[in-house]
Amino acid sequence: MSGQYRKNVLPNTYIPVHPETVFMTVLSKLPRSSLVELCSRWPRIVNTQPYSHGYSTQRACNKAVMADAVKFKQEKTNKKQIVDSIVLKYWPNGLNLLQLAQIDCQLIVDKPNSFNWISSAVKNSNGLEVPIVLEPKTFLEMLSKDLGTFFMNHIYVCKHPKLPLIIIRIQLFDLQAASSSRTSNRPHISSSRAHFVAIPMNSAYIIHTPGNDLVTDIILQVIERNLPQKKSNLLQLITDRKQQPIKSLESMQILFGNSRFGNSLGAWSAYADSTIDISPLGAIEDHTTVYKNDSKAPTETEMEKLKRIANLRFKGSEDGIIKSEQLFTEPFILQRRKKRKRPFSIYDHDNKDDSETIIHKNEFSSIAPLQYAEFELKEKLDAFADNNDNSNDAQEHYTSITLKLSGPDVFAGLHELSVMVTNEEKMVVNPVKMPSWLTGEEGQSCGIVKDGKFSKL
Repeated sequence: MSGQYRKNVLPNTYIPVHPETVFMTVLSKLPRSSLVELCSRWPRIVNTQPYSHGYSTQRACNKAVMADAVKFKQEKTNKKQIVDSIVLKYWPNGLNLLQLAQIDCQLIVDKPNSFNWISSAVKNSNGLEVPIVLEPKTFLEMLSKDLGTFFMNHIYVCKHPKLPLIIIRIQLFDLQAASSSRTSNRPHISSSRAHFVAIPMNSAYIIHTPGNDLVTDIILQVIERNLPQKKSNLLQLITDRKQQPIKSLESMQILFGNSRFGNSLGAWSAYADSTIDISPLGAIEDHTTVYKNDSKAPTETEMEKLKRIANLRFKGSEDGIIKSEQLFTEPFILQRRKKRKRPFSIYDHDNKDDSETIIHKNEFSSIAPLQYAEFELKEKLDAFADNNDNSNDAQEHYTSITLKLSGPDVFAGLHELSVMVTNEEKMVVNPVKMPSWLTGEEGQSCGIVKDGKFSKL
């Protein structure tokens, strides 16, 4: 970064003043395999090389750490020993800002449900959504320069190894007030929590961590000012304050990135999965609506029939299996990069400590898992059923019930409930009669169901 952008920008090599236990806690969040990889990778980067005290040269120190990393992997050393080695042996002076940023971004990959995410729409002066394309290096410099007028800051940008997203980690700092304390370990600057922004490629949305504080508002304003735009048609970020956070970054990518499934969930998933549309040269007799597998029909049990119907309602296919290998469109450049070089963030998980990074899925798992859904049900009272008056007074003639659903994957739970029993009288949820908005068809949209008709909030 050139000198004109360095005002109030903390260097990558700056080491925050924290006790060793803080660095150990941060590292302990990562799985063992990621810690081993960092031990192997950091000595290769100039700004993250280990402390060379006791070695003749820095190169000798680097080789020793990388050799230990190989040993950790081969001997399957436990996570605590690796963390202790990093903090007490290799980097006894502490971890710098670049290392802490890389740890946080690695955590997003290893434990996708560790953060909450919301979205903001990019709209022009006419209120229309505008897809954006960013050049990461230029955008980083502009953000640092703009934020530098308010706070000391450190910004780290990387590309997600599995999703077509640019991840931006923003951390702001402020000077501590003078103190008479003689404790040398007291930090002389204070830091806010790290904020994360994930920018989908060719999308009109920006994904970011939520916050209702002044710092979050300033960060969003700075991002808005530095979007690629024209003075004649300025862009603005519009954030729906009523939206509920989503834990899965992949779900956010599907809903707000360049995925066909974003607007084709539930029974419509088959269209996004390209199993309904037929090729102009395709044989009509082979289409799923014409071709029937008669071998299954005579022996289908009531439960099999129920599961088939539920799969159609929730996932758009009879077997509930998505045929697409990916649920989003990957830019061609990213595809070539993956073929040429394996991303450092993807490892072979060979230790029980890594089991926490695995997101277990089953036959009911949603395409884009949501942790919260809310619907307000409004029905007209029987005494006013024939009254078509839509005035404010008439609204008082409606009953109102709010339905709130929460859990790791709310629509997967409803899917599972719908196939518990075949007896309609004992069903909690009937997949044949249930409304489409209870199958996840509306995506993240909470809304109002008035007289049986769904409308977004």
